[in-house]
Amino acid sequence: MTDLDFFYKGLFSIFEKHASINALTPYHTRTREIPMEQARKLVFDPTKLFLRKDDGVQVTYLLHAGKPPVAFTPKPSVSGKHINRTEQLQLPKTKVPHELSGTIAHGEVLLLDSNGKALPLKDIVGYMNMEPDKGKHYLEDNGYQIYRTVFDVDKIGNKNISTQPFKYRLEAVKAIAPIIDADVPEHSATVKGKLNLLNSIRTGKNKKTNEGIVIQDLNDFSGVLKAKNKKVFDVIVTGIVPSKNLPGAAGGIEYSYDGKTTVGKIGTGFSIKERIEMMKNPKKYIGRYAVVQSIGKTPNGVLFQPSFISWHPEKGRSIWSDIK
Repeated sequence: MTDLDFFYKGLFSIFEKHASINALTPYHTRTREIPMEQARKLVFDPTKLFLRKDDGVQVTYLLHAGKPPVAFTPKPSVSGKHINRTEQLQLPKTKVPHELSGTIAHGEVLLLDSNGKALPLKDIVGYMNMEPDKGKHYLEDNGYQIYRTVFDVDKIGNKNISTQPFKYRLEAVKAIAPIIDADVPEHSATVKGKLNLLNSIRTGKNKKTNEGIVIQDLNDFSGVLKAKNKKVFDVIVTGIVPSKNLPGAAGGIEYSYDGKTTVGKIGTGFSIKERIEMMKNPKKYIGRYAVVQSIGKTPNGVLFQPSFISWHPEKGRSIWSDIK
């Protein structure tokens, strides 16, 4: 075992020590979704800060004095291990100052094309599941670049600020971002700034996302709100449906919202490779959360014209591979 392996092993013990403040808990468990119509009413509330909601892979950063920052995906791999994603994120080698030792922060990683536009979530997940060397060639061959953000902080140094009002946590975010060489997502608490952010996302002019916004309360810890620009739903796979036209491949999935009661089927949006893999290993997919887009749904939950977008990186059965 190398010195670096011992160091990373030590980091896991630090994570476990601070598990009470959700160090390795997917951030989505803290959020509550509201309709975009309701979010627009908060534009005129000066205590509510709007942040750009990226559609990438969430990561947890850990800072330790005298060492470079490291990152993990909060969701364990298929074997239950928390995999170090530091190499995939290409984090800087800058040593963390002593006063920030023990810091735990949350962020997101995107892939940007040559025009600075974010790639779809499934492409980001695919990259994060690659071995580091293969991933490096993938980026170089396609002209993609890593884009990192920091959007919240649980601990700064040895101080737990996870339940502090967001105006304090935002200052911590801004202090940590340069060390990770990351951006703070676009944000504003002014009426003009909020309207500009909403408009850029709604019209597709925002290159980083068309997903929606996150709403934080500057003066209170009342949980995190999110509002999506499109009608996007998270559903649970309950079955794999064979294809009628392609032998040995899946035609789609059956889905539910509770993992038990199937309410409908989704047949579009899957690649040929995914269809073959789903039919070959159905147990690998049943229990996964699928992110799907639809023009709406009936009162009993059946989606109108649903289309698969990606497997959810944080919810349900893990999609993360073990990386050697």
